[in-house]
Amino acid sequence: MGKIYTGIFLFFFAISALYNFGTEDYVTFTVESKERIVTGSGDSTSSKWVIFTDIEVFKNVDTIFRFKFNSADIQGELKEGKTYNAKVYGWRIGFFSMYRNIIEVREVKGND
Repeated sequence: MGKIYTGIFLFFFAISALYNFGTEDYVTFTVESKERIVTGSGDSTSSKWVIFTDIEVFKNVDTIFRFKFNSADIQGELKEGKTYNAKVYGWRIGFFSMYRNIIEVREVKGND
C-alpha cells in the first residue's frame, strides 16, 4: 500500500513541477490598478492580490513550490501607471478565475 501512496505523491509532485516551471514566462506590463480579493468568512478567510494591467490580469500570491514568500512586498512595489518586467507562471483561464502568478518584478526605468 505504501508504494501506491508514494506513486500518487510522485505523480502530483511531477504535475505541480510541470505546471510551475513548464509555464514560466517573462512579460512586460503597465499596472492599471490593483486590489486584494478576500473570500470566505470567519476562520476560513483567504485572500489574494490581483493586478490589473494593460495586457491581462495577474495574481500575486505566495507559493511554497517556488519558494516565494514576499507577495505583500511585491504588491507594495507595484505602482499604478508604472511599467514592469515580470517573471510569471501559470495559465489565465477566465472561466475558472485562474490567473498567472507573478514571481518577480522589476520596474522599467524611465517610464514616468
